[in-house]
Amino acid sequence: VKHFVIEPYGNEKVTFKAINLDDKGRMESSKEANWKQLLQIMKDQLKLTDTSTFLFIKKDNPDDQIDNDGDLMDLWNELNKSRKAMYYTLKMRCLLITKEDKLMTWCPKNSDDPNFRYEMETKNWSQHFEDLKQFVGISTNDEWLSESDQDKRIQSGEDLKAIWAERYKDSDTCCLRLKVISASIGGEQADESIQMKKEEEENGRDLDPSDNKSVTDKEMNGESNEGNITSPLAPVETEHHKQQEDESTKDKDVQGSSVNEDGKEKEKENGDNVDDSDDKKKEIKICRESFTPIPGAVAEKEDFDIGKMLELVKKAEEAANEIKDKNVILFIGGTGTGKSTLIHFLAGSKMEKQMVDGKPHIAPVNIINKALVNVTCSPSAESETKYITAVPISLKELGVRSTKLDNAVLCDTPGFEDTSGPEVDVANGIGIIKALQTCKSVKPVVLISYTALGYRMNCVRELARTLTGIIPSIQNHLSAFAYVFTKFPDDQKQSIHALVNDTYNKIQKEEKDEGYKALLADIADQTEDNVLAPDLLNDHPKILLKKLADSQNFIKDPANVFHPFLTEKSTSAVHLQVEKHKANILHEFKHHHYPIVQTKLDELIALQSVLKSDTIERTYQDCINQLTQDWNTQINAAKHTFNKCMETLHSFSKEDILAYKQIVDEFKSADPLRKHLLEAICADALIQNLKNQTSHLIEEMQEHMKNEFILQTQLDKLVQVGTAFPEFASAYNEACQTLAKHLTNYVNNAKGCLDNHNFEEMRTNLEALVKALSLQSHLISLFDIKQEITNLEKLTLTHLQNVASEAVAKIKGATKELAKEEKSDTSSSSLVRVEKLSESDVKQLETSVMILENAVNVFDLLYQQHVNLGKSVKELFQSFLGE
Repeated sequence: VKHFVIEPYGNEKVTFKAINLDDKGRMESSKEANWKQLLQIMKDQLKLTDTSTFLFIKKDNPDDQIDNDGDLMDLWNELNKSRKAMYYTLKMRCLLITKEDKLMTWCPKNSDDPNFRYEMETKNWSQHFEDLKQFVGISTNDEWLSESDQDKRIQSGEDLKAIWAERYKDSDTCCLRLKVISASIGGEQADESIQMKKEEEENGRDLDPSDNKSVTDKEMNGESNEGNITSPLAPVETEHHKQQEDESTKDKDVQGSSVNEDGKEKEKENGDNVDDSDDKKKEIKICRESFTPIPGAVAEKEDFDIGKMLELVKKAEEAANEIKDKNVILFIGGTGTGKSTLIHFLAGSKMEKQMVDGKPHIAPVNIINKALVNVTCSPSAESETKYITAVPISLKELGVRSTKLDNAVLCDTPGFEDTSGPEVDVANGIGIIKALQTCKSVKPVVLISYTALGYRMNCVRELARTLTGIIPSIQNHLSAFAYVFTKFPDDQKQSIHALVNDTYNKIQKEEKDEGYKALLADIADQTEDNVLAPDLLNDHPKILLKKLADSQNFIKDPANVFHPFLTEKSTSAVHLQVEKHKANILHEFKHHHYPIVQTKLDELIALQSVLKSDTIERTYQDCINQLTQDWNTQINAAKHTFNKCMETLHSFSKEDILAYKQIVDEFKSADPLRKHLLEAICADALIQNLKNQTSHLIEEMQEHMKNEFILQTQLDKLVQVGTAFPEFASAYNEACQTLAKHLTNYVNNAKGCLDNHNFEEMRTNLEALVKALSLQSHLISLFDIKQEITNLEKLTLTHLQNVASEAVAKIKGATKELAKEEKSDTSSSSLVRVEKLSESDVKQLETSVMILENAVNVFDLLYQQHVNLGKSVKELFQSFLGE
């Protein structure tokens, strides 16, 4: 049954099987219930306080957090879809704190945000430190926090930040134990009792069932202490959902089991308030089945360091220069068979028996050949040799004169399927083979260790599989092979041939591996007359060298005989890591961590250049296609959103342009990725789009010059653009100049209207200028609207005053002529004045009155708030009438 495995810390493990899945095994309909149940089970099984907070991460990708029910659903559905995988392993990222008899976990507020790791420098760690002290209950100077295995105090926010940063390194460091030290009440003793309790649990003792707790309403609703997340953060729910969840979880038992390293199940259950109905019993049974013992295979860590492998391949390429066109004696065998020790022996090092960590070990004590400096011997089962090491020797100097060869190169290699990891294995299968292909000739020497024989010499079966991989035509070249038996007790050396021969006879009928049978047959044939099992303490190396250095028994054409080869385990590790790389690439791209994306794509390219794998090529192309699609989608979406904001009637805020700038900056910083994403839109397209939009905006302004509201919006947009993108400040200046020219036209038109007394048109131009007053802030150095209005007022009044003065002058002229005549009565005088005005003067006078009266009527309708012309004209007209 598919399940999740959670490894919180130490040897503790808990499994979780989802409940209430749909018919296809998917979690969409029950993600919230599963999420809450998982959180509560972790607290119950680990006996954590109810307010504990923690984060879930993927064991094989610690950067990927499971932050909510949606993430849990996605991961479960992915597991459900896989035909091969039966479980997925999670770890907990948190600080594990013991205080007196309490065990609690804590993580900083908002650390469930995937970007928290990258924004740690901006966080208030002093506040986080205060939150932690309040959470733990540290309120005096007599108590402090310390790492469980160290005496160093955690005294500040900076200390806490450094400790939390360490939790992101890898899945082995994601959880840290802390303890509360009390100077006044002997807190050390309390901590020791907690540690003893944990050790008892890890040794397989049953957990106290009375400590198991049912899910509380508070926890089911996602509430947490002091604003900290109930980790990962439970989803915010409506009151309706809360009531439903409360009803569905009321009186339910929650039960689980945890398994220690020895595999003993530690089970606890709470039987209080259990409904006796069949439905309740069935539900409890499902809960029990959701938490089952973990297979031992879970502990195996799967990982592949591409960078390390590439470095080892490079080392092999460097070694190729040392063995190119040389006669090479190649030592092949599993880790611990004694390849490095045998090379020391053959190269003339003095050997001595030693005790290392209570184990007998033969080691060199006087190294003559300087090339042996990099050849390390060890009694452990861990490989000391990480890459091919060439040790040139002079056969004649070592006393070997019965061979045509004067010199040879002893090659120490890591064991295939090496204990140092698949990186070494891949480097062997690719780098070493490429190096061997450059040799003049190769003598394969297979080492068979007494301590690794296995049932029916299974060690030979493993070697056969490897050898037939690197030498497909091995049966045609067995005559060049030699077999050296190492670590055999003296009383066992005489029976080596019988052991090999007996094994060969027993497997004849049932064994299908022809390579294995052929290798066993050749070993049996060669050991019939002579067994190569040197005594490294007493034998002289030339005895064995004579037999190994016979030039007649070398592979003469290594370039065509040796072929690159990967073991199944290493191939699987590579493919798994390639898939992880793909997932990481897509994840990091989504979160805009472009340098990481580029590094991982570069690694895939480098890996493909070495392995020439169709799988890697397909995965790389899948990444490229997906990233290109996402890249172009994001750029097109950014352009669409921005262009929508730039439309005439659309509002535009500072946030809009800053969002666009952020995208421009992000894609500019990501531009190096385009060496991989050849079909991705260049980030400069966003700048070109901005240029097009600003040009279009300026063109649109010409169409809306009479609408000051639209002009204001457009100019404000251009201000925002110029502020965010200084290179576009000129566009705003250009728009302001265009507006100033347009307003200047209003002024010129207004002036022109005075010549033909077209006051209506002049009022229109003045009104246009008045409406444009709201745009003055954009025209500070280009056009002073108020001043131009004032100038027009003065010019108009001057013009009207001239009209009135000319009319008054005509009247006064006629009056002066009457003064020369005899005075008569007043009534007849007025009649005489009119009679003394010529017809043209009368018409001019009538025209002047009409002009002034029209001006009064027209300008009386002007905005009095900004233009006082109406009042001034009316006063002028009244003065004229008085004359």
